[in-house]
Amino acid sequence: IQVANQMLLLAKVEQRRTQVPMERCRLDRLAREAALELSPLIAEKDLDFAIEDSEALFLGDAWLVGELIRNLLSNAIRHTPHGQQLGIRVGSSGDVVTLTVWDTGGGLSDKQIEHAFQPFSSSFSHHGSGLGLSICQEIAVALRGSINLSNWVDGGRVRGLKALVQFPAA
Repeated sequence: IQVANQMLLLAKVEQRRTQVPMERCRLDRLAREAALELSPLIAEKDLDFAIEDSEALFLGDAWLVGELIRNLLSNAIRHTPHGQQLGIRVGSSGDVVTLTVWDTGGGLSDKQIEHAFQPFSSSFSHHGSGLGLSICQEIAVALRGSINLSNWVDGGRVRGLKALVQFPAA
């Protein structure tokens, strides 16, 4: 069922990307809405969740970006061990708005990061459909943005994963 739902979502992304006009959106509000929607999953794993945001306006499609944030946050929740930390950071700098979703799930190998956005290449074979990150990339590109993954290193040790999304500011 999850794969079918993700395939339908991918088709809807493709449709909206060609038919929906761009509008002024607040990335900070979309991030808070996604976090609120997924708060039961965060609570269920007793995760220490943090959100840092400031007003960040961009031209885009609020529904598509909401899907992108929910996908990234769902991945972070799924891969973060019980009782650990994860969060979202939203901001703007000059002509770019940024969204960072980070977790303390141990990170990925370089090879996993390299293939993470390819369809059906779930980094952890027993979790997910392998389509979530490719959907996120489709959305970012459709809205003239970018997305990349990197390990979050602290004190010389990999603590988790960071997904960084950037869009042109409005």
